[in-house]
Amino acid sequence: MPAMNDNVDNLRLSGDQPRQQYTIARPVTVSGPGLLLGESATMTIEPAAVGSGIVFERTDLAPPMRVEATIANAIDRSRRTALQCGDATIETVEHVLSALAGVGVDNALIRIDGPEVPCGDGSALPFVEPLLEAGTIE
Repeated sequence: MPAMNDNVDNLRLSGDQPRQQYTIARPVTVSGPGLLLGESATMTIEPAAVGSGIVFERTDLAPPMRVEATIANAIDRSRRTALQCGDATIETVEHVLSALAGVGVDNALIRIDGPEVPCGDGSALPFVEPLLEAGTIE
């Protein structure tokens, strides 16, 4: 299998064969306090169109601001992964992103009403369980 790099079109596995993309079949909601700030947040993961990727939307900001989950939006934080676009930041995104990757979701809109993802038990499990219940669609 050829080595993959950051410049490879994520819609292709090899040659010109398109890779199927998946989103969740229905929205799921996870609520709870964040790990670092301790503020309560509600996060709803919604289905998204092919090629949209994973996008967070801070609904507590006026107007709501979107932050794509890309390496270009990653910011330097100690002991956590955070994303930023303009004035909007999303803290501790690593567990929800790993849950989405683990269940095979390529495209999702994540609406969150605070600056930090709910931490649950500190693992991806609080996200994996509702994602598995919702299922995925091609």
